[in-house]
Amino acid sequence: MSKELYKEAIDLFGINNQLKKFREEMLECLLALERYMNDKSLDKDALKSEIADVRITLSQAEMILFANDREKNHWINKKQNKLRKHIMESRGEE
Repeated sequence: MSKELYKEAIDLFGINNQLKKFREEMLECLLALERYMNDKSLDKDALKSEIADVRITLSQAEMILFANDREKNHWINKKQNKLRKHIMESRGEE
């Protein structure tokens, strides 16, 4: 269901508009995160809502930018390996 919904949004609103929407949602999430980190008494729901918006628009950006799941997984694995190496180096393991 989600892929069909996201494809419909891309087809209806266009690639550029959905990438702009992704950028907008990431910025709103960043601002909500900053507010939350600076004042922990704030309601987490605003941040949770922005994270949901980012995930939805991220899925659309993935559909636009990656040719297929194999290409997407290649980039994800590459970045996970980099994180794994960073963790090991931070622990003094190499």
